[in-house]
Amino acid sequence: MNRITDLDIFVAVIKTGTIAAAARHVGMAPASVKKRLHRLESDMGTQLVYRRTRVSRMTDAGSRLYNRLDTIFSDLDDAVQTVHRYGHTPMGRLKVIVSTALKGGVFEPIVADYGYMFPKVTLEMQFSDRHVDFVRDGCDVAVVLSRPSDSNLMARKVFENPAFVCASPDYLKDKPPIRTPSDLRKHFCMALDCEGGFKETWPFKTRIRPRTTHVRASMFTNSTTVLYNWVAAGQGIAVLNNDSVPHDIASGKLVHLLPEYTLPNLDYYMVFGNKRSLPARTLEFVRFAESRLLGTEYNPPQVDGEEVIVPPADGGGTRQMEPFTNIARAQVD
Repeated sequence: MNRITDLDIFVAVIKTGTIAAAARHVGMAPASVKKRLHRLESDMGTQLVYRRTRVSRMTDAGSRLYNRLDTIFSDLDDAVQTVHRYGHTPMGRLKVIVSTALKGGVFEPIVADYGYMFPKVTLEMQFSDRHVDFVRDGCDVAVVLSRPSDSNLMARKVFENPAFVCASPDYLKDKPPIRTPSDLRKHFCMALDCEGGFKETWPFKTRIRPRTTHVRASMFTNSTTVLYNWVAAGQGIAVLNNDSVPHDIASGKLVHLLPEYTLPNLDYYMVFGNKRSLPARTLEFVRFAESRLLGTEYNPPQVDGEEVIVPPADGGGTRQMEPFTNIARAQVD
């Protein structure tokens, strides 16, 4: 039995969540994956995965084995990537997960330009407002609300995003006045239920002191875009941080409530792994994205002895000249 292959299949089943997804990941038939997993369990003398649920879940023994294997395989991947870095050539698969609020913004051309510069990198870009689990989601770089709490991750602030309590003029007609945060309890509130969002605890502050208010939200979403649409349609009151909110307040489309009370920014951070050495593909993507977003200098490595041409940041130039066959286009959930 090829034990290394069987262990790799086991890890794939856990990371992808299902036999079918693991089979696609390793390029095998689902029946072969099942057979290999059963053979591994027989060899180990214990069950590793529960199969009665729709999503495969680990037994206690499986969890212990997975935790050890994840560290071992990560070290092996680092060793392989170290060899690749000697050639200074980014290669392999790079998965980038971006908040849906940034869809249609600056990150899409950043990913496209990176794919043009480094054709040996297979790029996957997803839009999501779910909590990003870097291990389970197979994520290399994420752009999310708020700084991550995981000390094993590094973060760079890429967008400062002020937050406003807003409602539409139509909603406020014939409604009780809102003079203090406590008055919000008399109103129909809606909340952003995602990593970094305030949910039902809105941390107001004045020049004198903080004043945290617990609202009773009747509608929740993990999408900043959906929340904005609800407020604009007159459904209720919410904390918004979309780019268009200041303009909508100025034009009268939205009303900024409690302007004398402020909320912490809902800033966006670019998050990536804090390993001893990032794979070249991830390191170069982070450096390139920082150059576009923060104005830092970027000098790409040579590829096969040739200078890499950096496409202009205005979206023109060589990147429009040919298709990017190495890019797996955006997926939204």
